[in-house]
Amino acid sequence: MSTVSKLCAIAVCAFVVAAWPGQSLAAVSFYGAPLQIEVSSSLGTGSYTVELEDLTWNPTSQSALWVRNTPLQITDEASGQLLATFNSLTLRLIRGSRIDIIANCRAGAADTTVELHSGHLGFTTISAAAALGMASATVNIADLDGDGAAVTCVGPAGTGIHRSYINQALGSGAMFSSLLGSIAVGPGASGSAIQTDPASGYRAVGAAVSNMRVLVAFSLTANDLAGLNSIFAIQPLPADVALDSDGDGRPDFIDGCPTDPAKIGPGVCGCGVADIDTDADGVPDCIDNCPTIPNPDQADSDGDGIGDACDELEISKGPVEPLPPDGAGEHGHSATDAAEAQPASGKDSGSIGGGGSEGYGTGSALDDDIPPSDAELIAVFPACGPTAFASVWLTVLGMDAMRSRRRR
Repeated sequence: MSTVSKLCAIAVCAFVVAAWPGQSLAAVSFYGAPLQIEVSSSLGTGSYTVELEDLTWNPTSQSALWVRNTPLQITDEASGQLLATFNSLTLRLIRGSRIDIIANCRAGAADTTVELHSGHLGFTTISAAAALGMASATVNIADLDGDGAAVTCVGPAGTGIHRSYINQALGSGAMFSSLLGSIAVGPGASGSAIQTDPASGYRAVGAAVSNMRVLVAFSLTANDLAGLNSIFAIQPLPADVALDSDGDGRPDFIDGCPTDPAKIGPGVCGCGVADIDTDADGVPDCIDNCPTIPNPDQADSDGDGIGDACDELEISKGPVEPLPPDGAGEHGHSATDAAEAQPASGKDSGSIGGGGSEGYGTGSALDDDIPPSDAELIAVFPACGPTAFASVWLTVLGMDAMRSRRRR
């Protein structure tokens, strides 16, 4: 194969992987946030995201579940204006090839558009000959402010409140079903509508299927209430829905780190790296520019990648002086400084001694004009092996050279 051919093959493989991240040919997988909520009105826009780690797994029913039974308020990101309140919200992923979205939503003070996007649920490809599907949508509506209420679909003409898709990646794919166009009631009234595809049971999809997703999109009149139940299911059921590569009790398709048993989501540091915060300053070590000293502001005045808190610590320590070689004692003199050694305190008899805890002679201070004798030089060094001997010998040679120059 030519070099160009190899590069083309690599590029094609890279494109395929990029086009469907997380998709496995041998296991159920999930791509994208399990549920993305987007709300807009004349008052502003807001959103909420359900992450993989928010889901719980029931091994008995082989289902992943996220339930919100306390009010979830969606507000404008800039002004804080209330756009909509979800009194309850549920996402169910059942046996790897069924998506349920159940919501009870009240609009804010203006007509409100709501979109509920599921992620892409992928699985081993089901052949066109075997793939069966069904979709169902139910809408309940109630007027709460006495002026009537309506729920209408949003999007391209002919699309419904519930839309189910197959084989989507990077915007491509096909719609399996579009259900319920609109429902309206008079002042103070309530009502409901339901539609299924097919009318009962399942129908042939008409194509091989490798992934599925659901979009629920509608507009709700101001201050009014709508309840929705959306279902999309494909058969036959994947046999590998409970595959758990890292053995952490959570199947791969809802595990954000399927090969890391310590994590179910990448967090800040990513899979395989613990989000440890040694100094407890709220910044994990993997991104902390001073991981051992609390510095939540991460200030780095000199831009050297080390936080100011750690820079200040280094400055406070001051310069570190090298330790003297063996035998130099606490005076800090090295072997080559021996000629400048001062006499030990209180000892000025002029004699040379080998005693003393510091190994110095007891003679008087040396005169610059009178080089020390060889005996004086040797006395200041303890016998400590070949290295010390070599230093002494070089120093002696140096002193001899000095004497020669002075004689001239």
